[in-house]
Amino acid sequence: MTLQTLKLSEIIYNEDGRGKISDRSILELAKSIDSVGLIQPIAVRVNGNKYDLIAGRRRFKAFKYLKAKEIKAIVFHTNSDDAFVMQVAENMQREDLTPFQMATSFDNYKGKLSMNEIALMLGKSVAYIKKIAILTNLQNPFKKWLIAGRLSTEIAMIIAKYSK
Repeated sequence: MTLQTLKLSEIIYNEDGRGKISDRSILELAKSIDSVGLIQPIAVRVNGNKYDLIAGRRRFKAFKYLKAKEIKAIVFHTNSDDAFVMQVAENMQREDLTPFQMATSFDNYKGKLSMNEIALMLGKSVAYIKKIAILTNLQNPFKKWLIAGRLSTEIAMIIAKYSK
């Protein structure tokens, strides 16, 4: 791993399980970066002559908003599976991740990681992972109510248990 300055045009990113980042959030971060600079570099992996974004999507978008040409990045020389695990760990450790976002992320990783592997990576019990993952069974309008904060996670889990 090395710290490098990369051209934004060389970095590829995919939307992840976290959902949309608000324009307001990107604007606020862009203003902060413009006044004090980048505090934490993004993380990428080499992919041919390009780089896949592992962590720092919001910082990356803020730099694009600022029309910057380059950004500091920690460059990992790793395969896509290891980069995927790094991305999962990064996203799952965020403090503002809601239980529903976690469940959606678990669902996105289905087939790539087992519940046991996710639990080990996150330092959580398999029971906890399974309990949260059930939220993906929620049907509308319950899903919308949970996202809007009109339904508690505990009640949503009970409803999800009997859904599908």
